[in-house]
Amino acid sequence: MSNDFERALNRPEFFEVLRQIDRSHALPGSGHDQLLLYNLSVLEYLNGAAWYAVNPAVRVLEKLTPPRRTRARRSQ
Repeated sequence: MSNDFERALNRPEFFEVLRQIDRSHALPGSGHDQLLLYNLSVLEYLNGAAWYAVNPAVRVLEKLTPPRRTRARRSQ
């Protein structure tokens, strides 16, 4: 399932929107919001008020997590 999402989410801007949703649990108002809801990359929950979460099958994709910075080693 994750592989299917990786193929469908073929634009880098999708992952920026997904990161915003993952942090805020709200839709950022981008042009991609409806597509991500439609293809189930983002799930909508209703517990009194609507909130949103990135599909767990998408959350495991390496593209979703920003690369970690590595510290350069100092030579002594």
